[in-house]
Amino acid sequence: MAVRKRGKRWNVDFFVPQAGGGRTRFRRSLGADVVSRTQAEEAEARIRAKLLAEQTRLTASPGTPESVPSAAFSGFAKKWYDTHVAVNLKPSTQESYGDILRVHLVPHFGDRAIATITALDVEQYKAAALKKIVPKTEKTIRPKTVNEHLCVLGSMMEAAVRWGYLSVNPCRRVRRLRVPQPELHFYDAEQTERFLAAAREIEPDYAAFFTVAFKTGMRLGEILALEWSDLDFGRRQIRVRHSFRRGKTSTPKSHKIRVVPMNQSANDAFKSVRHLKGVLVFSRRDGTHLTRDMIKRPYERVIAAAKLPPLAAV
Repeated sequence: MAVRKRGKRWNVDFFVPQAGGGRTRFRRSLGADVVSRTQAEEAEARIRAKLLAEQTRLTASPGTPESVPSAAFSGFAKKWYDTHVAVNLKPSTQESYGDILRVHLVPHFGDRAIATITALDVEQYKAAALKKIVPKTEKTIRPKTVNEHLCVLGSMMEAAVRWGYLSVNPCRRVRRLRVPQPELHFYDAEQTERFLAAAREIEPDYAAFFTVAFKTGMRLGEILALEWSDLDFGRRQIRVRHSFRRGKTSTPKSHKIRVVPMNQSANDAFKSVRHLKGVLVFSRRDGTHLTRDMIKRPYERVIAAAKLPPLAAV
Protein backbone atom coordinates (compact mmCIF):
# COMPACT_ATOMS: atom_id res chain seq x y z
CA MET A 1 0.00 0.00 0.00
CA ALA A 2 1.59 3.28 -1.11
CA VAL A 3 -0.52 5.53 1.12
CA ARG A 4 -2.07 4.69 4.48
CA LYS A 5 -3.53 6.51 7.41
CA ARG A 6 -1.99 6.15 10.86
CA GLY A 7 -3.97 7.92 13.50
CA LYS A 8 -4.90 11.30 12.08
CA ARG A 9 -2.01 11.54 9.59
CA TRP A 10 -1.61 10.16 6.09
CA ASN A 11 1.73 8.49 5.32
CA VAL A 12 3.49 7.31 2.15
CA ASP A 13 5.27 3.98 2.12
CA PHE A 14 6.74 2.60 -1.11
CA PHE A 15 9.88 1.19 -2.68
CA VAL A 16 12.12 3.14 -5.07
CA PRO A 17 14.02 1.05 -7.68
CA GLN A 18 17.77 1.66 -7.86
CA ALA A 19 19.70 1.97 -11.10
CA GLY A 20 22.21 -0.71 -10.14
CA GLY A 21 19.49 -3.15 -9.08
CA GLY A 22 17.47 -3.62 -5.95
CA ARG A 23 15.27 -1.04 -4.28
CA THR A 24 15.06 1.12 -1.19
CA ARG A 25 12.07 1.82 0.99
CA PHE A 26 10.73 5.35 1.38
CA ARG A 27 8.42 6.22 4.31
CA ARG A 28 7.21 9.65 5.39
CA SER A 29 4.32 11.39 7.12
CA LEU A 30 2.54 13.88 4.86
CA GLY A 31 1.65 16.32 7.61
CA ALA A 32 -1.59 17.84 8.84
CA ASP A 33 -2.44 19.60 5.56
CA VAL A 34 -3.17 16.32 3.79
CA VAL A 35 -6.64 15.27 4.96
CA SER A 36 -7.96 12.87 2.29
CA ARG A 37 -6.82 9.78 0.41
CA THR A 38 -6.93 11.66 -2.89
CA GLN A 39 -4.58 14.35 -1.55
CA ALA A 40 -2.31 11.65 -0.15
CA GLU A 41 -2.14 9.80 -3.48
CA GLU A 42 -1.38 13.02 -5.35
CA ALA A 43 1.37 13.86 -2.85
CA GLU A 44 2.77 10.33 -3.20
CA ALA A 45 2.86 10.72 -7.00
CA ARG A 46 4.80 14.00 -6.71
CA ILE A 47 7.29 12.53 -4.24
CA ARG A 48 7.80 9.41 -6.34
CA ALA A 49 8.38 11.49 -9.49
CA LYS A 50 10.91 13.68 -7.69
CA LEU A 51 12.82 10.65 -6.38
CA LEU A 52 12.86 8.99 -9.79
CA ALA A 53 14.03 12.21 -11.45
CA GLU A 54 16.83 12.53 -8.90
CA GLN A 55 17.80 8.90 -9.43
CA THR A 56 17.97 9.49 -13.19
CA ARG A 57 20.10 12.62 -12.73
CA LEU A 58 22.60 10.84 -10.49
CA THR A 59 22.97 7.74 -12.65
CA ALA A 60 22.95 9.30 -16.11
CA SER A 61 26.19 8.92 -18.05
CA PRO A 62 27.28 11.79 -20.34
CA GLY A 63 26.85 10.94 -24.00
CA THR A 64 24.58 7.93 -23.37
CA PRO A 65 21.11 9.37 -22.75
CA GLU A 66 19.51 6.31 -24.35
CA SER A 67 20.75 4.21 -21.42
CA VAL A 68 18.54 6.12 -18.98
CA PRO A 69 15.02 4.63 -18.70
CA SER A 70 12.39 7.23 -19.51
CA ALA A 71 9.14 7.63 -17.58
CA ALA A 72 7.89 10.44 -19.82
CA PHE A 73 4.32 9.91 -21.00
CA SER A 74 5.29 9.87 -24.68
CA GLY A 75 8.10 7.38 -24.14
CA PHE A 76 6.05 5.10 -21.93
CA ALA A 77 3.13 5.21 -24.39
CA LYS A 78 5.41 3.86 -27.12
CA LYS A 79 6.80 1.20 -24.79
CA TRP A 80 3.29 0.13 -23.77
CA TYR A 81 2.11 0.00 -27.37
CA ASP A 82 5.11 -2.00 -28.60
CA THR A 83 5.20 -4.34 -25.59
CA HIS A 84 1.52 -4.91 -24.86
CA VAL A 85 -0.85 -3.56 -27.51
CA ALA A 86 1.02 -4.80 -30.59
CA VAL A 87 1.54 -8.22 -29.00
CA ASN A 88 -1.76 -9.00 -27.29
CA LEU A 89 -4.57 -7.15 -29.06
CA LYS A 90 -6.39 -7.62 -32.35
CA PRO A 91 -5.10 -5.62 -35.37
CA SER A 92 -8.22 -3.45 -35.46
CA THR A 93 -7.81 -2.68 -31.74
CA GLN A 94 -4.12 -1.96 -32.24
CA GLU A 95 -4.97 0.60 -34.90
CA SER A 96 -7.70 2.20 -32.78
CA TYR A 97 -5.43 2.45 -29.71
CA GLY A 98 -2.58 3.78 -31.83
CA ASP A 99 -4.77 6.52 -33.27
CA ILE A 100 -5.99 7.58 -29.82
CA LEU A 101 -2.44 7.73 -28.48
CA ARG A 102 -1.02 9.56 -31.50
CA VAL A 103 -3.82 12.06 -32.09
CA HIS A 104 -5.08 12.76 -28.58
CA LEU A 105 -3.25 11.45 -25.51
CA VAL A 106 0.41 11.97 -26.43
CA PRO A 107 -0.14 15.53 -27.76
CA HIS A 108 -1.95 16.41 -24.52
CA PHE A 109 0.43 14.88 -21.94
CA GLY A 110 3.61 15.13 -24.01
CA ASP A 111 6.85 14.40 -22.18
CA ARG A 112 5.41 14.87 -18.73
CA ALA A 113 6.52 12.21 -16.24
CA ILE A 114 3.70 9.71 -15.86
CA ALA A 115 4.34 9.52 -12.12
CA THR A 116 3.15 13.13 -11.79
CA ILE A 117 -0.19 12.59 -13.54
CA THR A 118 -3.04 12.70 -11.04
CA ALA A 119 -6.77 12.02 -11.13
CA LEU A 120 -7.29 15.78 -11.46
CA ASP A 121 -5.10 15.83 -14.58
CA VAL A 122 -7.21 13.08 -16.11
CA GLU A 123 -10.39 14.99 -15.26
CA GLN A 124 -8.92 18.06 -16.95
CA TYR A 125 -8.09 15.99 -20.03
CA LYS A 126 -11.67 14.72 -20.08
CA ALA A 127 -13.01 18.28 -19.95
CA ALA A 128 -10.60 19.49 -22.65
CA ALA A 129 -11.40 16.56 -24.96
CA LEU A 130 -15.11 17.38 -24.88
CA LYS A 131 -14.33 20.80 -26.34
CA LYS A 132 -12.19 19.55 -29.24
CA ILE A 133 -13.61 19.81 -32.74
CA VAL A 134 -13.50 16.76 -34.95
CA PRO A 135 -11.39 17.56 -38.06
CA LYS A 136 -13.39 18.52 -41.17
CA THR A 137 -16.57 18.93 -39.13
CA GLU A 138 -18.08 21.54 -36.87
CA LYS A 139 -18.93 19.00 -34.17
CA THR A 140 -17.22 18.35 -30.86
CA ILE A 141 -15.99 14.90 -29.85
CA ARG A 142 -18.81 12.73 -28.51
CA PRO A 143 -18.81 11.62 -24.85
CA LYS A 144 -18.66 7.99 -26.00
CA THR A 145 -15.44 8.75 -27.87
CA VAL A 146 -13.91 10.53 -24.87
CA ASN A 147 -14.74 7.45 -22.77
CA GLU A 148 -12.79 5.38 -25.29
CA HIS A 149 -9.81 7.70 -24.74
CA LEU A 150 -10.12 7.20 -20.97
CA CYS A 151 -10.26 3.45 -21.48
CA VAL A 152 -6.96 3.50 -23.40
CA LEU A 153 -5.36 5.83 -20.86
CA GLY A 154 -6.57 3.71 -17.96
CA SER A 155 -5.25 0.52 -19.55
CA MET A 156 -1.88 2.14 -20.15
CA MET A 157 -1.67 3.45 -16.58
CA GLU A 158 -2.63 0.03 -15.24
CA ALA A 159 0.35 -1.40 -17.11
CA ALA A 160 2.50 1.32 -15.54
CA VAL A 161 1.39 0.06 -12.12
CA ARG A 162 2.19 -3.54 -13.03
CA TRP A 163 5.61 -2.58 -14.37
CA GLY A 164 6.59 -0.52 -11.34
CA TYR A 165 6.32 3.00 -12.78
CA LEU A 166 3.27 3.89 -10.68
CA SER A 167 1.81 2.76 -7.39
CA VAL A 168 -1.74 3.90 -8.16
CA ASN A 169 -3.59 4.23 -11.46
CA PRO A 170 -4.97 7.81 -11.46
CA CYS A 171 -7.76 6.77 -13.83
CA ARG A 172 -9.36 4.54 -11.23
CA ARG A 173 -10.91 7.55 -9.52
CA VAL A 174 -12.16 9.19 -12.71
CA ARG A 175 -15.76 8.57 -13.71
CA ARG A 176 -16.73 7.89 -17.28
CA LEU A 177 -19.03 10.36 -18.98
CA ARG A 178 -22.69 9.53 -19.16
CA VAL A 179 -23.65 8.40 -22.62
CA PRO A 180 -27.29 8.30 -23.71
CA GLN A 181 -28.43 4.95 -25.01
CA PRO A 182 -28.64 5.07 -28.82
CA GLU A 183 -32.00 4.53 -30.41
CA LEU A 184 -31.74 1.14 -32.09
CA HIS A 185 -33.89 0.14 -35.03
CA PHE A 186 -34.83 -3.41 -35.88
CA TYR A 187 -36.66 -4.58 -38.96
CA ASP A 188 -39.65 -6.86 -38.53
CA ALA A 189 -40.35 -9.64 -41.01
CA GLU A 190 -42.27 -7.37 -43.40
CA GLN A 191 -39.56 -4.68 -43.36
CA THR A 192 -36.83 -7.26 -43.89
CA GLU A 193 -38.54 -8.68 -46.95
CA ARG A 194 -39.17 -5.16 -48.26
CA PHE A 195 -35.46 -4.37 -47.86
CA LEU A 196 -34.36 -7.57 -49.62
CA ALA A 197 -36.83 -7.03 -52.45
CA ALA A 198 -35.45 -3.51 -52.98
CA ALA A 199 -31.90 -4.88 -52.89
CA ARG A 200 -32.67 -7.44 -55.59
CA GLU A 201 -34.14 -4.70 -57.75
CA ILE A 202 -31.65 -1.83 -57.44
CA GLU A 203 -28.48 -3.49 -56.05
CA PRO A 204 -28.51 -7.04 -57.46
CA ASP A 205 -24.73 -7.41 -57.01
CA TYR A 206 -25.17 -7.02 -53.24
CA ALA A 207 -28.51 -8.80 -52.78
CA ALA A 208 -26.87 -12.09 -51.68
CA PHE A 209 -24.64 -10.24 -49.22
CA PHE A 210 -27.61 -8.50 -47.63
CA THR A 211 -29.59 -11.74 -47.54
CA VAL A 212 -26.81 -13.47 -45.58
CA ALA A 213 -26.59 -10.49 -43.21
CA PHE A 214 -30.32 -10.49 -42.43
CA LYS A 215 -30.88 -14.24 -42.42
CA THR A 216 -27.87 -15.27 -40.29
CA GLY A 217 -27.36 -12.34 -37.88
CA MET A 218 -23.60 -12.35 -38.58
CA ARG A 219 -21.67 -9.13 -38.03
CA LEU A 220 -20.59 -7.11 -41.04
CA GLY A 221 -16.87 -7.78 -40.53
CA GLU A 222 -17.55 -11.50 -40.21
CA ILE A 223 -19.37 -11.62 -43.55
CA LEU A 224 -16.58 -9.63 -45.21
CA ALA A 225 -14.07 -12.26 -44.00
CA LEU A 226 -16.20 -15.32 -44.83
CA GLU A 227 -14.41 -18.00 -46.87
CA TRP A 228 -15.86 -20.89 -48.88
CA SER A 229 -14.15 -23.35 -46.54
CA ASP A 230 -16.29 -21.92 -43.71
CA LEU A 231 -19.49 -23.18 -45.35
CA ASP A 232 -20.78 -26.69 -44.71
CA PHE A 233 -23.68 -27.14 -47.13
CA GLY A 234 -24.23 -30.74 -46.03
CA ARG A 235 -24.85 -29.80 -42.41
CA ARG A 236 -26.26 -26.37 -43.29
CA GLN A 237 -23.72 -24.64 -41.01
CA ILE A 238 -21.46 -21.59 -41.19
CA ARG A 239 -18.22 -21.50 -39.20
CA VAL A 240 -17.44 -17.94 -38.11
CA ARG A 241 -13.64 -17.88 -37.76
CA HIS A 242 -12.55 -14.41 -38.87
CA SER A 243 -13.55 -10.76 -39.00
CA PHE A 244 -12.31 -8.13 -41.46
CA ARG A 245 -12.00 -4.53 -40.29
CA ARG A 246 -9.81 -1.57 -41.27
CA GLY A 247 -8.03 -3.61 -43.90
CA LYS A 248 -6.99 -6.41 -41.54
CA THR A 249 -8.31 -9.88 -40.78
CA SER A 250 -8.49 -11.02 -37.16
CA THR A 251 -10.56 -13.22 -34.88
CA PRO A 252 -14.27 -12.54 -34.26
CA LYS A 253 -15.29 -10.19 -31.47
CA SER A 254 -15.58 -13.04 -28.97
CA HIS A 255 -12.15 -14.43 -30.02
CA LYS A 256 -13.89 -17.81 -30.42
CA ILE A 257 -15.01 -19.76 -33.45
CA ARG A 258 -18.77 -20.24 -33.47
CA VAL A 259 -21.23 -22.05 -35.71
CA VAL A 260 -24.23 -20.29 -37.24
CA PRO A 261 -27.16 -22.23 -38.80
CA MET A 262 -27.54 -21.84 -42.57
CA ASN A 263 -31.23 -21.53 -43.40
CA GLN A 264 -32.65 -21.98 -46.88
CA SER A 265 -32.45 -18.27 -47.76
CA ALA A 266 -28.76 -18.10 -46.81
CA ASN A 267 -28.08 -21.39 -48.59
CA ASP A 268 -29.64 -20.07 -51.80
CA ALA A 269 -27.75 -16.77 -51.48
CA PHE A 270 -24.39 -18.53 -51.16
CA LYS A 271 -25.07 -20.76 -54.16
CA SER A 272 -26.11 -17.76 -56.25
CA VAL A 273 -22.68 -16.15 -55.93
CA ARG A 274 -20.42 -19.18 -56.44
CA HIS A 275 -17.27 -18.03 -58.23
CA LEU A 276 -13.62 -18.88 -58.84
CA LYS A 277 -12.18 -15.49 -57.89
CA GLY A 278 -10.61 -16.75 -54.68
CA VAL A 279 -11.27 -18.08 -51.19
CA LEU A 280 -13.58 -15.24 -50.12
CA VAL A 281 -17.32 -15.72 -50.52
CA PHE A 282 -17.96 -12.01 -51.08
CA SER A 283 -15.14 -10.14 -52.77
CA ARG A 284 -14.13 -7.67 -55.42
CA ARG A 285 -13.59 -8.81 -58.99
CA ASP A 286 -9.92 -9.52 -58.24
CA GLY A 287 -10.81 -11.71 -55.26
CA THR A 288 -9.73 -9.22 -52.57
CA HIS A 289 -11.83 -8.05 -49.64
CA LEU A 290 -14.81 -5.80 -49.95
CA THR A 291 -14.77 -2.92 -47.45
CA ARG A 292 -17.39 -1.45 -45.13
CA ASP A 293 -17.57 1.70 -47.28
CA MET A 294 -18.23 -0.40 -50.38
CA ILE A 295 -21.20 -1.99 -48.60
CA LYS A 296 -22.44 1.22 -47.02
CA ARG A 297 -23.21 3.07 -50.25
CA PRO A 298 -25.49 0.40 -51.78
CA TYR A 299 -27.06 -0.18 -48.37
CA GLU A 300 -28.02 3.49 -48.15
CA ARG A 301 -29.51 3.38 -51.65
CA VAL A 302 -31.58 0.33 -50.73
CA ILE A 303 -33.04 1.77 -47.51
CA ALA A 304 -33.88 4.97 -49.34
CA ALA A 305 -35.72 3.01 -52.03
CA ALA A 306 -37.46 0.82 -49.45
CA LYS A 307 -38.26 3.86 -47.27
CA LEU A 308 -36.77 2.25 -44.16
CA PRO A 309 -34.81 3.76 -41.24
CA PRO A 310 -31.07 2.98 -41.08
CA LEU A 311 -29.72 0.31 -38.76
CA ALA A 312 -26.92 1.21 -36.33
CA ALA A 313 -24.85 -1.85 -37.33
CA VAL A 314 -24.07 -0.60 -40.84
